[in-house]
Amino acid sequence: MKIGFTCQGSTDEAFLEGLKESVCPRAVLIKGDARGSSGESFRREIRKILPALREKGAEIFIILNDSDAGKFREIKKRESAYVPEEYKADTVYGIAERNIECWLTADQNYCKKRFGTSPPRDSRFRKKYFVKAMGISARSPKKEDIISFVKDAQIGEWRKKSRSFDHFCRELVVMEKKKNCGRLFINAAFE
Repeated sequence: MKIGFTCQGSTDEAFLEGLKESVCPRAVLIKGDARGSSGESFRREIRKILPALREKGAEIFIILNDSDAGKFREIKKRESAYVPEEYKADTVYGIAERNIECWLTADQNYCKKRFGTSPPRDSRFRKKYFVKAMGISARSPKKEDIISFVKDAQIGEWRKKSRSFDHFCRELVVMEKKKNCGRLFINAAFE
């Protein structure tokens, strides 16, 4: 199974890589061209990214985005309007409430075990916590460390503690059943 994706940054990309390694190691991820941060650029670029990913063999598409201060369901609804009709049935949205670091720090016990400290309860400060705990910098994005962090996490705990992550996981399971992809995503963490 080839999965095409587009996301906002290197942490998001590492997150998807780690998730793939954790729950569907046979899958192949294909990165779409980086996209801009405005709705206008997303609307313009997604119409180019998805066909390019399909040409590379992608059967499923993942759009991963942050909701920032918005509601993840509203962001998904807005973004899905930009996706060409012929790609909608094959597209899964991962819209992290606030940012991807909120998904990564959803399991406070795992963070404490991994970093020696718990993330702040206020989601506004979780990105700063994760960046500092992981040692991420512009020169050192720590991609392999983030992949390992995700791969070793208890995905089921993230689902319990993050509505937006649970929503994303449910969409992955629906897509797998629809595509009959041979249990790539369905396992104890996703059922």
